[in-house]
Amino acid sequence: MNLNKALFGGALMAAGMTANAHTFIYNATDTTGEFSSFAYSLAAGGYLDESNASGALNTSSTGYSYEIGTTTVSTSQTANSMRVDGQWDGGGYLPFFGGYGESVMQQFFQVSANADLIIEWDYSGTNGFPARAFVLQDPTLDVLFEVGGLAGGPTSGSVTISLTASTDYAVVMWMGNTFFETENQFISMTLVPAPSAIAVLGLGGLMATRRRR
Repeated sequence: MNLNKALFGGALMAAGMTANAHTFIYNATDTTGEFSSFAYSLAAGGYLDESNASGALNTSSTGYSYEIGTTTVSTSQTANSMRVDGQWDGGGYLPFFGGYGESVMQQFFQVSANADLIIEWDYSGTNGFPARAFVLQDPTLDVLFEVGGLAGGPTSGSVTISLTASTDYAVVMWMGNTFFETENQFISMTLVPAPSAIAVLGLGGLMATRRRR
């Protein structure tokens, strides 16, 4: 195979993947306009950091005390991921008390194309979590996935949920009122192309290469 032809086919494939990029379409409110997308973070000894749509829901709060060291809680949002974090340095004069903090993100969104949503979480090193640490709902408010407290389920793990384009979704990720007894705790969502979409893009690149042999 001619190298230039192969590169051209690969470029077409890359262009196709870019054109069909799977991203979140963030909405400032739910479909009724009654509820807003927002996030906030507050670590003990730190300052409250809040963010409201339509800006990116990126927040961070760090608190320090001589007794329990440094605690940082945060939320972050990119084109294809959402995440809440709790970090504690395990230090201080009384490290067995752990670090205290709370981070919350509520986001209404769609996806740009049919895709898989990988949900991962680990708050096993905390001594407290809310009734629902994670809830994903569809437009009818049916729960697609939830975990935490009253919802049950493991305190760490991962699942994959299929999402459909042009559908309104809502998510709440809440690491709340929590003492962190180990250093890193998180809840995250990452959007990836469904396997069928990847196969179609790969076939398109292969066909482009063959046509130019």
